[in-house]
Amino acid sequence: MENALPVVLGAVINRNNILLMKKNKSLFTDLWGLPSGKVNKGEHVNEAITRKMAEKAELTVQYEGMLSTISEILMESGSVVDHFLMFLCKLKTDNYGYHNNGDGQFRWFDLTDIDNFKQIIIPSDFELIKRVVIGGEQANFLSLIEKTNNNYELKKFEKF
Repeated sequence: MENALPVVLGAVINRNNILLMKKNKSLFTDLWGLPSGKVNKGEHVNEAITRKMAEKAELTVQYEGMLSTISEILMESGSVVDHFLMFLCKLKTDNYGYHNNGDGQFRWFDLTDIDNFKQIIIPSDFELIKRVVIGGEQANFLSLIEKTNNNYELKKFEKF
């Protein structure tokens, strides 16, 4: 990959619960993470995240704003394998229903209990949930994840 890939992340909140998706494709397989997707050419971030939520979960959401931007690099065997420019969006829904599809399965997690699930959540997504979604931190971040076999270790997660 030559260029960084623009990606939207959705922090879908409903009554102190956050919707996460268990990935079943290539990167981060079998880990839970914020629902995400690529931003298409000619598409604004708010359009991309509402489209992705409708496509992946058949869930109607309301875009409430941008929470953070993240530059994330994924390394494997000392080489950069992916680079993402991520936009964390705050979303609201009045609906607890969702539809699982081929990209993964969805589940609501209680934000007051999220620490108990750290080992099964994508490392940078866990930091975003703790620091931005729960903690209200207003910052942009640089993230570096090292992949070894099927394990992902967060090597860096800092403000910029």
